[in-house]
Amino acid sequence: MNRRRTLTAAAVFATVTTLGLGPLDAGTAQAATRAASFVDTAFILEAAQSNQLEIALGKIAQQKTKNADVKAFAAEMVKDHTQAEKALEALATKRGVTVPAASKNPVVQGLAAALAKVPAADFDFQYVFEQVNDHTVTLALVLRGSAKAQDPALRSYFRHDRPVITEHLKEAQALLRKVKPGPSEAPGAAAAALH
Repeated sequence: MNRRRTLTAAAVFATVTTLGLGPLDAGTAQAATRAASFVDTAFILEAAQSNQLEIALGKIAQQKTKNADVKAFAAEMVKDHTQAEKALEALATKRGVTVPAASKNPVVQGLAAALAKVPAADFDFQYVFEQVNDHTVTLALVLRGSAKAQDPALRSYFRHDRPVITEHLKEAQALLRKVKPGPSEAPGAAAAALH
């Protein structure tokens, strides 16, 4: 998780620098009112990375799992997070924030590559374990964003996303009780392979 925050902070700095959101003078004040604040830019980029990660991991899970419940959950993650990402990108565009493509995000690419290498016997447990972890973090982001985002449209985005993420977390927790670690996995070691 620290890698995600570090990279998100770097992306926010790069975006703010690109947008020229430095000290305001009379000539830039009007342009800045249309652009996202630094805080909102951070929220947008962190939420985008979360959506992109769930889409990438869900696509891998759909291909690798033999478990019908895991496959259905992965399909739901791809569908729901794709919809959320489209809505977020539209909002970001209106606020002058460029969301980097998932293919250029080292966190998304690194975790997707790690999941793709997980042996079949361990795959379901590790994927679902990561989903519980990711959706716990995402729910915290959604709660912060719905309360602290400065843009009313962004607060609305997070408020709309809250019940969806809450449901995803409940589904992942229920699924985790059904899947078992593979023969080579100790229960506490599942996350280590992905982080």
